[in-house]
Amino acid sequence: MDQELDIVIAPDRSAWRWKDEDRFERMVAEGVFTARQARAIRAEGAQVIEDLHAGASPFCDGWESWSPPPAWSIPPLPPGWDELD
Repeated sequence: MDQELDIVIAPDRSAWRWKDEDRFERMVAEGVFTARQARAIRAEGAQVIEDLHAGASPFCDGWESWSPPPAWSIPPLPPGWDELD
């Protein structure tokens, strides 16, 4: 289940911000998430931010500098990808 509250982190990891915080709070107010669930979601986000500042995984595993090999091409879309059933 998408918990709606996301963290956007700058590519160089120098800054971060909450994304969709207003929508998350609205969903809590509407009962989509309980207050307990909201606290747990925010706590998980706080842990991610702590990991970011500490340079802990997944922010230290080498993926931050990965790029696809230049020889890779973008695969074509299958026929009918833009048609509705």
